[in-house]
Amino acid sequence: MGSLVEALGLDVVPTLRDGGGLAIADSPPLPGGGGESLGRLRVLGELGRGGMGRVLDAWDPELERRVAVKVLLGGGAEPAQLARFVAEARITACLEHPNICPVHDMGVAEDGRIWFAMKRVEGRSLRALISGLSRGEAPLRERFTLHRLLTAFVQICQAVAFAHDRGVIHRDLKPDNVMIEAYGGVLVMDWGVARRIDGPPEDLSREAGGAAGLSVARTRVGQAIGTPGYMSPEQARGRLAELDARSDVFSLGAILYEILTFQRAFRGRTAADLLLRAATRPPTDPRQRPPGRPVPDEIAAICMRALSRDPAARHRSAAELAAEVEAFLDGSLRGERARAIVIDGQGRIAAAETARREAERLQEEATAHLRDLRPNAPVELKRPGWEREDQARSLRIDADRLETEAIELFQSAFQFVPGFPGARDALADLYLRRLVEAEALRDRLLVGRHEALLRAYGGPAHRAFVEGTGAVTLITDPPAEALLYAGAEEDRRLVPRFRRSLGRTPLRAVELPMGSWLVVLRAEGRADVRYPIHVPRGHHWDGVPPGETEPFPIRLPREGELGPGDVNVPAGWFAAGGDPLAEGAPGAMRIWVDGVVVRRFPATNRDWLAFLDARVAEGREAEASPFSSPPIGARLRP
Repeated sequence: MGSLVEALGLDVVPTLRDGGGLAIADSPPLPGGGGESLGRLRVLGELGRGGMGRVLDAWDPELERRVAVKVLLGGGAEPAQLARFVAEARITACLEHPNICPVHDMGVAEDGRIWFAMKRVEGRSLRALISGLSRGEAPLRERFTLHRLLTAFVQICQAVAFAHDRGVIHRDLKPDNVMIEAYGGVLVMDWGVARRIDGPPEDLSREAGGAAGLSVARTRVGQAIGTPGYMSPEQARGRLAELDARSDVFSLGAILYEILTFQRAFRGRTAADLLLRAATRPPTDPRQRPPGRPVPDEIAAICMRALSRDPAARHRSAAELAAEVEAFLDGSLRGERARAIVIDGQGRIAAAETARREAERLQEEATAHLRDLRPNAPVELKRPGWEREDQARSLRIDADRLETEAIELFQSAFQFVPGFPGARDALADLYLRRLVEAEALRDRLLVGRHEALLRAYGGPAHRAFVEGTGAVTLITDPPAEALLYAGAEEDRRLVPRFRRSLGRTPLRAVELPMGSWLVVLRAEGRADVRYPIHVPRGHHWDGVPPGETEPFPIRLPREGELGPGDVNVPAGWFAAGGDPLAEGAPGAMRIWVDGVVVRRFPATNRDWLAFLDARVAEGREAEASPFSSPPIGARLRP
């Protein structure tokens, strides 16, 4: 033992020295008595025990703090075990990183036991945390969201990346060796099998027992280096001299897999089975093993890349893996902020719609109240109606303000996520409603504005709505050619301008842009029929009468069947009402009108007398007598 200790450069002296220039205060009473000591450290109890050592709870009276002390069990320790124990202390001590448990001191007790003191960690292992999450413990699931777990994982990767930069690989990364402190800190522990990448490979012939002696739960000296299910395939094959940072990346991928699914990446009944699975087949995609919440596609892809069997296909380093997860978290955080903004905006839109509905109700009440009053009625009687009008006006102003604020919020979401779908959809839905309202008002300027906005923010369905392509079905008797005309403004008058031929009837569901059209139906030996149609956005004009299932055939009169002043009005739908500027006008409606023949010009006195004389000549004088006076409004001509 002595020669080994000397070779390792350790002094067998008490760590508490006289005259060291430190003022050592009396330590407070320690729980449990504590008769055992290691140098200046007073042992309080045992925290854990392994195959080659113990971890003790101890008190440092000089610094007045509790520490954890790892002690190598004496009597029978092999030189390789001693060398590894000291190497763990020295490697860990040189890795001064916020996410690596620091080593405070190292020494040899008077009885020859080697020890080193490190930070005493208050918290739980990542393994215990994942186990609690897998059991569905509500407080844990509320506290440790996927975002928080991934943030902790980034800290793990950063600690490992720091070690890699200093030429050290851990070789036994797993949830058991990661501690989550009570106040949120993350520490990578147990660097007992770490080695320097540029150092000489271990002589495993004296300390490895082969695959048959592997343990899934822990790594012990005397067995293969690493833990099945977490060690990389090349590490499992015993090619320890070839290990580099990518081997730790594989282990980090296995930890990430458990964070995403609460399940181990590889399953097997024996250690050898676990090694075989990790070396020969990829794990099940984590998206197929969701732990009661979805696994995002991006992070699943990152995890599967880290778990690639081929080292060249993995991330080149823990730093690169951390950067990818950070990029995902950054995008996720910005996405969450954008979603919160959209939700705020949607709340304002809902409040604006509520205010508008209330304004409409108050305006209707005000109109009804004032309509029943004479113009010269006393002011006191009019005042309740005026108050409702004022309230309605104030609500409309509030609604406009809320809608403007919502639009600004939706647009601000693009600063966090350019083109954020939630904001685009919210804006498109809003502009769609405004477009429909503008069309009802027949406000061409507003229609054009909201069409442009809908094209800018809407998806394919919205853009199809803007285009408004509809269809027309025409059945005629007899078949006829359908010539399409559109109205064009000329000297403040609408005049028909020929566009194209729709073809020969029957025509079924022929595409036609929205708008008002004039179809001229023409057939040999028949009089032309002018058939006006209106195609709303995306609608189908089919000419089906109420209660019927098939279009009503449009009859073309024979040549000469109509008089020179007669006009044929074919059967069809008529749009009536719905004028927002006409007070008291009925709402918009569609009315079916049967076909009629009317005179183009008003009846003359001669026409009226001829009509009455014809009734008398036919012996229908009784029918003619009540109409002996000309019709009201008729223009009498000589």
